Amino acid sequence: MSRFLISLELLPTVSPGLTVLKLDILRGPETHVRLLEKVVNSLRLPCLEVASIRVPTSIQGPRRDNIPGPDPDFTPFLEAHPTLYDVSVILGSQPLCDDALPLLQTFAGRADDFLKVRDSARPIRDLAVTLFLRNYNDGRIIKRERAVVAALTKTPNLRRLAIITAQFALLGERVRGLRT
Repeated sequence: MSRFLISLELLPTVSPGLTVLKLDILRGPETHVRLLEKVVNSLRLPCLEVASIRVPTSIQGPRRDNIPGPDPDFTPFLEAHPTLYDVSVILGSQPLCDDALPLLQTFAGRADDFLKVRDSARPIRDLAVTLFLRNYNDGRIIKRERAVVAALTKTPNLRRLAIITAQFALLGERVRGLRT
């Protein structure tokens, strides 16, 4: 993992014109989530248009398979790249700045993340929202579903929608037919 992170840190120097960044990180005992988060959040790629960072996520804390749990927070990375129009990453627990991602057209992420990026200022056209469910009868899930439906009314440019329910998923996994 350390060689990978060193290579990742060099991206702005060796590929300053990079427009697409796709990382598919498989979380395991040797995955240093906080170090990955630090390196990704430090990247500055002025031409970046598409960012997809797939990291297996947990609902809360460690998962049953004993792989460490904390979900990364890539909010600083997103806020540093106003040229992004296609995003598939974890936003984390911090709110996104109001002026972040002004060109956002395609978004894939958790319901909580969608609720952070939805507003009429961001021209989201393609959306894939993942609802992580522990218990299908959980009142919090119903509340979140209602919040997502209400948020869709603030997304007037929406043309394609996928709502995925899962107990565990790879963030950023595209729903077939959603991308053009």
